[in-house]
Amino acid sequence: MQLCLLQPVWGQNYQPCENFPNYCISTGNQKFTYYKIGQNLVDFVSMNAKMIMQNPKNPSLFVISSNGSIENVIRMRHQPGVNMSIVQSDVLLHYKVEAEKGNRDAIGMINQLRVLLPLYQEEVHIIVRADSQINWLHQLYGKKISLGPKTSGSSLTGHLFYKLMTNNDLQESNVLYTVGDNSFDDSLNALLNQDVDALFMVTGQPSGRLAEFPEKVKNLIKMVKVDYNNEVTTKIFNGPYYKSVIPKESYPWLTEDIPTISVRAYLVSKEYNRLQSKENIVKFVKSICRNFPTLKKNGHPKWKEMVLDLEKLPGGWRYSSDAEVALKSKDCQQECTPEQEMFKLCKKAGKK
Repeated sequence: MQLCLLQPVWGQNYQPCENFPNYCISTGNQKFTYYKIGQNLVDFVSMNAKMIMQNPKNPSLFVISSNGSIENVIRMRHQPGVNMSIVQSDVLLHYKVEAEKGNRDAIGMINQLRVLLPLYQEEVHIIVRADSQINWLHQLYGKKISLGPKTSGSSLTGHLFYKLMTNNDLQESNVLYTVGDNSFDDSLNALLNQDVDALFMVTGQPSGRLAEFPEKVKNLIKMVKVDYNNEVTTKIFNGPYYKSVIPKESYPWLTEDIPTISVRAYLVSKEYNRLQSKENIVKFVKSICRNFPTLKKNGHPKWKEMVLDLEKLPGGWRYSSDAEVALKSKDCQQECTPEQEMFKLCKKAGKK
């Protein structure tokens, strides 16, 4: 991945968070999981957080769309009003590695970033045409791939996968980048029109957009699987990746479970010094804990996978000190019976 992606990328589609009087969370395309999770935090968490806001008449949190993880990191650094974002662990790790190499842009980008909460595993979805000879991840070598927006986590993951598997950079001539709210539709059309061989994206399943294909499209596509025994593919697990499965029940056009690879998503904020900001982060995380049952019941299905836990972070990343205070408070302590604790069916938050 070229370091130019560490530079600010400004476009006309950026919503003016600097004019919004309270907090903003930068997420992803409105059609996919990041945005849905952000909206859940607005609907079920921020309204009950009792945060001290500049304008109490406005909602305390406002969700904005973006092109994904890289852009979310850039916004946290450069766009006034963006106080939280959702970012993939491999994107965080990439910035960390570049910062350790002395890259000043990377250092400035991540110096104040901290994790509020581990979220969920995002699955790699690779779609090809139904008549394609490509059935496995390792067969993508030398093929032309759509990676979505250049500042998306999917783009970085695609580049990192290729680098880990081949020890070479993915050639830009073999990549199609798409932009804007219609990025996915443009990628899909490019696939169906045979302008690319595969569509590569990282999103938490089930994704509503992938489930709502019209009947004629369902018959024209299939999903690529991962062979965990392939010697090239196994190199991917040298990075922050996990074995995962996309069940056929997730999408009506699947005929079988799809073995794939996943990457962890994190809710990220900053390490604040201002007392009011610190108190607001504590209140917000406590509200996540109090409303966790509601999130699991009424939010995106990915909430059902999550636990309130200070798990070990990859690459030396640190939790927000304010999030740690919140997660160790009574608001975030689950009531566990002795039997649940014995069988590891209930874990109290704040324990590393």
